[in-house]
Amino acid sequence: PPVQPPLPSPVLPPVSPPVTYIDSNCISLDIQLVTDAFGDETSFSVIDKNQGGAVVTSGNSYDSNSTYILNECLDRSGCYDFIIEDQWDDGMCCKGGNGSYSVSVLDRTIGSGGKFGSSETIFIGGSCGKNPFSDSSCDGSMKLLNVTIRTDNWGDETSWEVYDDISRAIYAISDIEFGNNTTYTEVKCIPGNKCYSFVIYDSVGDGLQDGLPLFHVGYDGNTVITSGGNFGESFTVSFGSGCDE
Repeated sequence: PPVQPPLPSPVLPPVSPPVTYIDSNCISLDIQLVTDAFGDETSFSVIDKNQGGAVVTSGNSYDSNSTYILNECLDRSGCYDFIIEDQWDDGMCCKGGNGSYSVSVLDRTIGSGGKFGSSETIFIGGSCGKNPFSDSSCDGSMKLLNVTIRTDNWGDETSWEVYDDISRAIYAISDIEFGNNTTYTEVKCIPGNKCYSFVIYDSVGDGLQDGLPLFHVGYDGNTVITSGGNFGESFTVSFGSGCDE
């Protein structure tokens, strides 16, 4: 019989790059512990100052000379501190080896070390802004922040935060779950004399697309930005009097 020519190889569609997922329902906290020769002396806790200092997660009884990488999903309504402790008041470095710790929020390192004696506290932040007075004013050195979001057809993909450019800790955050095609305004009092970054996120990386989405940020009576929603995974803008120093 006649020989059939070989069939052409199938052409596969291009593979899309993986989408970085940002959980809009929690604050992602990453902790790395490198213990010294006395790992069982080391412990940590995360407390929520919006709940009177209640412990929301903790760890202890670690092996010596070992590395631990931990991830916690913190509720966005909390305002958090990370506390590292040593039972014998000599830290994690350097009498018993070169132990250390590192704490990151949303891939930003907000604290690290090892020489701390009995304990050390790192401000994580979260929903830490104070509610303004009834006339929308703030007390003392606090300044008024207002964020307005008009969502698209997938409101639950959207979230935002405001963090300090120096400490990288969070001073205000969206702590409500956004619905679809709805306008939301959140107002908080945050400390003045700092340089902040406002970041808006979309958890699947396509921004605010359908309908007439937008976002507006105001601070101390001035407009920081008013923009549409075509920003992909995230958009960042800096503001505050501390940015000029």
